[in-house]
Amino acid sequence: MIRRLGDADFQTILSVVNEAAVAYRGKIPVDCYKTPYMPQKELEQEIRSGVQFYGYTENGEVVAVMGIQPVGDVTLIRHAYTLTSHQRWGIGAKLLNHLLHLAETGRILVGTWELASWAIRFYQNHGFQPTTRQQTNRLLRKYWNIPHRQVETSVVLTLERNTMKTLLLKVNPQNPEATKIQAAAEIIKKGGLVAFPTETVYGLGADALNAEAVLALFAAKRRPLDNPPIVHVADKTEVASLVKAFPKKAELLMEKFWPGPLTLILKHSAKVPNVTTAGLDTVALRMPNHPVALALIKATQRPIAAPSANLAGKPSPTTAQHVYEDLNGRINVILDGGAANIGVESTVVDLSTNPPTLLRPGGTLFETLKAVLPDLVLHPFVQAEKELALEKTRSPGMRHRHYAPKAPVVLVEGNLQAVVAKIKELTKAYRVEGKKVGVLATDETQGNYQADVSKSLGSRSNLESVAKNLFRLLREIDAENVDVIITESVPFEGLGLAVMNRLRNASAYHIVKAD
Repeated sequence: MIRRLGDADFQTILSVVNEAAVAYRGKIPVDCYKTPYMPQKELEQEIRSGVQFYGYTENGEVVAVMGIQPVGDVTLIRHAYTLTSHQRWGIGAKLLNHLLHLAETGRILVGTWELASWAIRFYQNHGFQPTTRQQTNRLLRKYWNIPHRQVETSVVLTLERNTMKTLLLKVNPQNPEATKIQAAAEIIKKGGLVAFPTETVYGLGADALNAEAVLALFAAKRRPLDNPPIVHVADKTEVASLVKAFPKKAELLMEKFWPGPLTLILKHSAKVPNVTTAGLDTVALRMPNHPVALALIKATQRPIAAPSANLAGKPSPTTAQHVYEDLNGRINVILDGGAANIGVESTVVDLSTNPPTLLRPGGTLFETLKAVLPDLVLHPFVQAEKELALEKTRSPGMRHRHYAPKAPVVLVEGNLQAVVAKIKELTKAYRVEGKKVGVLATDETQGNYQADVSKSLGSRSNLESVAKNLFRLLREIDAENVDVIITESVPFEGLGLAVMNRLRNASAYHIVKAD
């Protein structure tokens, strides 16, 4: 787990930095090394100068710290230290990737030791290029007015965002043009990134067996490396080479629900790179039910790793325009096949556990699966009312905040009459504070609210329409520049289970119970 470190963590930061720095003794210039490496007064000065520290916690202990210093449109990564008793690349990759996720700026400057090859390799895999000493000094003087030596680094790497030209290519959603599909397939074969429609949401595809391509996918999305993507196949026979074993329950579910919005988690074979599985012993697999997606996978002739085609944490894209808004300049091609039909992601079932566990509700209903697999259970995360501490994340959507617009979301739960009354009360209170309020209502209730912006998710008697509209409306209401979004709850049944799972996550579990 990665969290922002505050004043109460001061001694922890100091301890981790000094202990981890021992690994560099004899490998860095003598005039840079101190004992202790960072005295208390120096750390105090770092914090006063705007350095923000984050920590990676394992079994309740902070085992790695990282520091970033944002100034204007640039962020300098000042510190990244992991205790020598832990595997540097495993934890280091997670914390460094988290730094990229935090840096929402147009350019990031990365300061790191020349001999810290694990960090340099990570950054270069994400598109960073080293600067010359002259360029480094010029950049640091411009943004911090400090000389190179005070950054305590031998290498500075930079990343210019949105430098790639993204091609938006319309395709027939039912009968996709072979020439367009083949052109997109060739890009994936060469390690490129292609967004494409599925029946659930748009996916961002990379060759699942090409580790460098999958790393590029993570970088384009700013996706944490511990959040595994789903591997998409075009034929059930492709699964055998990707898994260690093929349990009968998997055969049963594949026969009944593939192609379709159901992802199965199985123990993976050695053929699947670690980055594609987020270092887990399992792989997430599905066969989409969309002509464009299936045609692309077949033309590529290899499995495609494809999380949702949005910047990490934002509402998933249900149209090509949503993809373009998030990823223009970051990926090669967007195949525009119209709006996604279901609107929420696939259901994820873990078959590596006993009993099998539903980790994420989605387009295939829990009730339908339960009729076929009676021993299927819900993971506590599915209906959690607060964030759960999870050491490992076998499914997308479980660990990091997802589906969230820029504006904070308040989810009001309870019986409908009480929900309406509470939203009216909250709307009035926020507007008294001078805030612009957006409300996500339903057809039956929208007329009750006096918000600045009000949109209906659909009818409460048609949860399929609510699911289909959810991510689109979160984006639309956010585009109105509201200060807060208040949303109604829906019943935890059918697709409502998936909708509520997404809304609780999007609200960061800011749930108001209406009496």
